[in-house]
Amino acid sequence: MKAHNNRFLRKIPSAAFLIFLIILLAMICTWIIPGGTYEEIVDPLTGISSINADSFINTDHVSVMPWQIPLILVNSAMKSISIILLIISGTFMVICCSETGMFDAIIASLCRRFEGKESTLIVLVTITFSLFGFIVPPQCFIAFTGTIILLSISIGYDAIVGLSIVMLGTACSAISGPINSITAICQNLVGLPIYSGIGVRFIAFAILLSVTIVHTLIYGKRIKNDPAKSFMHGIGNPTTDYQDHAKTSRAINLTDWINLTVVVAVFAVIVIGCTFWGWGTNEISAMMISCGIIVSVFSRTKFQSVIQYANKSVTSVAGMIIIIVMANAIGL
Repeated sequence: MKAHNNRFLRKIPSAAFLIFLIILLAMICTWIIPGGTYEEIVDPLTGISSINADSFINTDHVSVMPWQIPLILVNSAMKSISIILLIISGTFMVICCSETGMFDAIIASLCRRFEGKESTLIVLVTITFSLFGFIVPPQCFIAFTGTIILLSISIGYDAIVGLSIVMLGTACSAISGPINSITAICQNLVGLPIYSGIGVRFIAFAILLSVTIVHTLIYGKRIKNDPAKSFMHGIGNPTTDYQDHAKTSRAINLTDWINLTVVVAVFAVIVIGCTFWGWGTNEISAMMISCGIIVSVFSRTKFQSVIQYANKSVTSVAGMIIIIVMANAIGL
């Protein structure tokens, strides 16, 4: 009975629930803290906005009531529409690319090409996923973990190595955020130029990725020499049929190379546009949508399938959109 009663205490609250509690706390604070405002200063050269700390002015006290929260959430959604579209468009582009089989073909081709060179294969696949992480957050690549885990097991490693390749590889680009959508969203919210400080973040990305690869290789070498040292040793009975899958999967064809070139070109244009042309989230979203459509056209994807990919991109990030809307409502 005691374990049953403590079950709730062991559950981790969701991000949406925690943010909702913060919204309630902010509402209560409006009943207590006097109203006031600061002067916002925008640098005409850099476009960076800042607050004049000596410009505080008392304003009329406005209390927020519980029945006003739904309207605040609606206003937050309207204010966050460009951010929401950026997330959806990035997910749409990834889905369009993955549905062509391009990613599977690249991974299978790497397996065939580097058979017997497992360390090199780990480095290349980790770098590949870290580059994909520039597009969307790591959780969008969870679907690839099963395939990479089987790949890892088939070449003599364990599931932890496969999981590290996908999740840690994409986490490196997500944490450093050189050109991913989350960086653009955060900088847009605080009034900074989109992708400012990109050089420092690329240095951080290189350091994080290097540490990740070295640590994964050291652990992989240890368990390859002595499987008993694996944290997964004795757990389950994993299959090792990915080698056959890699051998039978199709090779990279001309369409894959064209699509890969389109993706690289689009991101090059996005970086140039944000750095020199003053692009914001709307232009980035338009480029990502265009990339998904172009890839679908080259792959001869049916129009109805593209519509289904668009629907899937919305449903797959619905939870993230809810969190963004709720978080943005705190400041309204």
